[in-house]
Amino acid sequence: MGRMHSRGKGISSSALPYKRTPPSWVKTAVADVDELITKAAKKGQMPSQIGVLLRDQHGIPLVKSVTGSKILRILKAHGLAPEIPEDLYFLIKKAVAIRKHLERNRKDKDSKFRLILVESRIHRLARYYKRTKKLPPTWKYLVVFVADVLLIGVSKAFPYWHTVVDTADSEFDEDHNTCVKEKLDQPN
Repeated sequence: MGRMHSRGKGISSSALPYKRTPPSWVKTAVADVDELITKAAKKGQMPSQIGVLLRDQHGIPLVKSVTGSKILRILKAHGLAPEIPEDLYFLIKKAVAIRKHLERNRKDKDSKFRLILVESRIHRLARYYKRTKKLPPTWKYLVVFVADVLLIGVSKAFPYWHTVVDTADSEFDEDHNTCVKEKLDQPN
């Protein structure tokens, strides 16, 4: 099958072990694994980072084989799941980095094109997550420039993480999917 935004047709991928039971050398109890996962989540680590931590530092190759449920389900049971899915979060983070780069290098046409590809993936994933009820139906990906600071936010109904733009005192422009806010006075 072809790739979404490249010419490749590679089918290489990792394969999960056939055996569902944990290996005999894993001696960690289910309660201990739950505690390690919740402790790492409280420190602000994402589910994939928690899995790498458990694999590399605690010798737990696959959490599902030990506990019977995946890391994200354990986090949801404890109320520690991330507000937005991890893959969408990192795509938005990548788009922010590209936008900051484009602010400094306006003539970089390749980055402009890559930004279009990344943002189209963001919109595609957001559509999927709205359909599967992992995001609220009012969630929107917004890009706002206020006082030469790039802020990424969402619609009024769903507050976002640390780079939220307060849309309560600004007008929402449905046509351009942006939030219009008065620019702050800047010294010239």
